[in-house]
Amino acid sequence: MRHLRHHFADLVDEALLVSRELIRVAVLWHEKWYNRLEDASRHYFTAERNIDQMISILKPLHQEMMYGPETVHEMACVQKYGLDLQEAAEWLYWYISCPEPKNRSFLDQAWSRYYDVFRQIKR
Repeated sequence: MRHLRHHFADLVDEALLVSRELIRVAVLWHEKWYNRLEDASRHYFTAERNIDQMISILKPLHQEMMYGPETVHEMACVQKYGLDLQEAAEWLYWYISCPEPKNRSFLDQAWSRYYDVFRQIKR
């Protein structure tokens, strides 16, 4: 890949852009949220309570939404679930930024919003 980039930098950049765009339009945001919420809940609602893993699953989705929607499907997702997901993100970030011992009620509040979104998508 380095060899290709060295000799055909523009072509490699365009191929990466096309690849990212195909992935972005192939997996819709509401599908992504549904699957990731399901995965994150498996880490949170178990005896081990792997909160770090749960956060590592959800944080990139919140960051992606912060960049804003680009497609009609993404805009629809933001219109339908955006407020709940934004509120959940705030609770999640409050949990992340609070000093030890962590206030788990922040996560409970976040999961209340996540569950609402999960349930709506499932319909």
